[in-house]
Amino acid sequence: MIKLLLKKTLVNTAIYGVGNALMGFYQLLLLPILSKNLSTPNWAKYLLYTSVINILVTVVIFGMDNATVRFFYDKETIEHKKSVFSSGFFVILMAALMMFLLFCIYYYFAHVGYINNPDIFHKSFIYAILSIPFLALLRYFQNWLKWTLKPVKFLMLTLSFFISQILLVLYLSYANLLDIENVMLVNLSSTILSCTLGLFFCGKSITKQVKIDFFKNIIKYGIPFLLVGFASGFRSNGDRILLNTFLKSDEILASYGFIQRISMILSVITMAIDVAIGPIIFSTWDKENAKETYARIQTYLCFILSLLNVLFIIISPFIITFLGKPEFLNASKILPLLSLSNVVFALFSFAFIGISYAKNSWLNLLAALTSFVLLFAFSYFLIPYFLMVGAALATLISTVGMLIVGYFLSSKYYKINFNYLKDIFLLFTGFLISTLLVQFYNNVLPSLTTVLILIISTLLLYFIAGRIFFNREFKLFLNKLNL
Repeated sequence: MIKLLLKKTLVNTAIYGVGNALMGFYQLLLLPILSKNLSTPNWAKYLLYTSVINILVTVVIFGMDNATVRFFYDKETIEHKKSVFSSGFFVILMAALMMFLLFCIYYYFAHVGYINNPDIFHKSFIYAILSIPFLALLRYFQNWLKWTLKPVKFLMLTLSFFISQILLVLYLSYANLLDIENVMLVNLSSTILSCTLGLFFCGKSITKQVKIDFFKNIIKYGIPFLLVGFASGFRSNGDRILLNTFLKSDEILASYGFIQRISMILSVITMAIDVAIGPIIFSTWDKENAKETYARIQTYLCFILSLLNVLFIIISPFIITFLGKPEFLNASKILPLLSLSNVVFALFSFAFIGISYAKNSWLNLLAALTSFVLLFAFSYFLIPYFLMVGAALATLISTVGMLIVGYFLSSKYYKINFNYLKDIFLLFTGFLISTLLVQFYNNVLPSLTTVLILIISTLLLYFIAGRIFFNREFKLFLNKLNL
């Protein structure tokens, strides 16, 4: 069974991983343009706006990206699948309307002077708010195409957003029109364009024949995911908001936000793996030897992620200096913490298997709230004393805390004997090596010779470690090669 699962994992990673990689990769392509050409205050403002957008999108989508998936497999009829899609679609439209009304009320109170927020009158802020409902629908369309196994349309939809963003920003740069207002207008325009294409791809799944009882059930099931999405979105983006709240320093926020974007290079890979593994787990958890297979795959994954983490840190100084300003290299000390946070989060699907199996979305809420509380609490205590290091450490603690709760609750409904000690050892070893490498570099760009030596040494070290940890699998591999 493990061969079949590994094969499916690789195929799904290749198909949907590319799409998710593009969604993160476009931000990396925009990174040198925006971080080098926008002023420090405007770059910091852009980081705040995008963080707010990412958090509020989770509210507007109302948990429908997860709720609809759970009902999708209940019946195989076309009518049922249309009903599932339409229910989620109408819920998002209702949530978007509510958000728009609340924003109008907020804008009115700011206009009459009851709320002191001068940013709300800037066009860039308004463009950011208007993009939220369209981005929520875009993600919902992407998720539906993924779960209905339509990879070509999924990639086309993703590419439309990716290409339109890149081309429009390049035009702004070429025409010397690059400022925060036009950048947010580009974000709004490309989101509307891609959302329209998504509606074209998924429009046939919309039906008016939605049963009221089912509509109520999907809302009820989605409410915990709404709260989970908000808490998870805050875990991923709240560090920049809290850093700005507690310090009020554009320079620190600009440096931290840049390094956080750099760490997304590794998260693109981890997200692709998580996206690929999720559907496979949902469709195979009742198969024979599934639990043993999941445990072994997680250990393999920890080994691979540990290696990727170290290799990423080795080449990170070149990435930082190429994509950003030289002064951002001084903030590289937080990169091991942020990278480890991304690596740990890649185990999300494994940590929450039992919760998904039990169809108890409220347990997701408990884990997500744990992350939310940990991030806020540790940010409050650590940021004033350790600045950006405190923000990165709070992010890591909140991620680890959420997964610990997830593993604990999942074991109550779907017990899997994971190799926790081995998995933790592998991840911690990668983190320790990464931290030592950052100290070794000491904010200085290393030579190519040094980097090559470190890469070869790392590969050799992990090859030896692989022989020790996976001796049985290695022997089977050699037998197949007749060696």
